[in-house]
Amino acid sequence: MTKFNISNFKKSKTIESNDFTHPQWVTGSSSKVKDAYQVTLKMFDDLKSKIESGESVGIKERKLVPAQIAKEIDVDRSYLTPRRTQKLCSFIDELNQELNSLWKKQNPKKAQKPQSKTDLQTEITKYKKLYTEERDRNYSDAISELLASEFYGPNKRLRKKYHDLQVENVELNDKVSSLTSRLRSYTIKGVK
Repeated sequence: MTKFNISNFKKSKTIESNDFTHPQWVTGSSSKVKDAYQVTLKMFDDLKSKIESGESVGIKERKLVPAQIAKEIDVDRSYLTPRRTQKLCSFIDELNQELNSLWKKQNPKKAQKPQSKTDLQTEITKYKKLYTEERDRNYSDAISELLASEFYGPNKRLRKKYHDLQVENVELNDKVSSLTSRLRSYTIKGVK
């Protein structure tokens, strides 16, 4: 745990330098951080002017990248990390947020985030489910309408009549067979 220091809670003041103002954290840091700060501001101004002019800028080209800044000041990329240069990295993040909001203002339709493959798959699955539910509902409505229609009524009556006739036919076949067997028994007795 760090010790309490009142300077941690003070707002950083800007101190006048040769040409322009630097934040206090830049003034008290190494020459590499000062160079990185200068390059960051230059790159920010270039990107801002490109966005404001309406020039086509790719997704990867419209933000400040610490690796590009490190390349400009001729240091290794690992030098510009939040672990080593925390305030510079947070300053770069703030500038990137400003560039992003400027991009969204200038290009509201282009600023929409493209959907990832998994997002598209879930959306497709959702629409397939909605389609099958709607299709099943339509089938159900059609079958209910058919059952309630006039065509089904006579068919239902005909089916009941057919079933009744089948039952009656079975009963009559039983009677015929019993009568036939009785007749045979009488004819056999009569012949003797």
